[in-house]
Amino acid sequence: MKAIKTNIDFGYYHPNGVYHASCLSAMESIGDNVIGAIIVDPPYGVGYQSNNRIDKFDPIVGDSSFETLIPFIDAWLPECYRVLEDPAPFMVFTRWDVYPQWAAKISEYFEIRNVIIWDKSGGGMGDLAGNFAPSYEIMILAVKGDWKRPPGTKRIGNVWRFSAPVGVDHPTPKSIEFIRQAIQYTVFRGKIIMDTCAGSGSTLIAASQLGYPYIGFELDQAYATLAQRRLVELGGEEVSLAERVDAGLPLSFTDLR
Repeated sequence: MKAIKTNIDFGYYHPNGVYHASCLSAMESIGDNVIGAIIVDPPYGVGYQSNNRIDKFDPIVGDSSFETLIPFIDAWLPECYRVLEDPAPFMVFTRWDVYPQWAAKISEYFEIRNVIIWDKSGGGMGDLAGNFAPSYEIMILAVKGDWKRPPGTKRIGNVWRFSAPVGVDHPTPKSIEFIRQAIQYTVFRGKIIMDTCAGSGSTLIAASQLGYPYIGFELDQAYATLAQRRLVELGGEEVSLAERVDAGLPLSFTDLR
């Protein structure tokens, strides 16, 4: 299902797009109380470096430590609060070892209602002799205002099992299926979903597949291109010839006529 159109415009940026841009700068063009939900996988502040391939990914920008991430968080959270409708959900991926820091920061603006455990159906890399294999991540469910679940949704548990994606050219890709379920149980139909740290585009793809309008920003040019490519391949979005060239997508004969 393609994302539905919306009349809301954000100046240079338009819904149903992913942009190579700093989210802090981009959000300046977005008005107050217009975004229906934010689902985001920001840098955790853990100095993550993937070890599961010969050619390792570059470290994620801003991820060297939580302390170095604080200036970004302190500027980012009030902007997220400002652009969100009232009420609205604010969902943030994180990890167990920095959850207390993230929860403290998020609580300055939002009410934390719950955490959702993403059971990734298998252990990750790490200390083979002195630790257990990391097999889950956390999504913080926070809210602005008196948010309730969409009508018709059941009260389900907060441990969701979806396999981690493979073959995605990104160090920390998120499960599209997991995010689809998060959207279905938290976001009202027709609301705009925003991802300020789009990465490989999983949030935007899930929104597009379910027919929600969306907008995303990604600071890394390579990952912005990856997200755009995956939106076309998995999200059912159509792009112009110029956009296909910019994204490095293959051109068909009909494109060139």
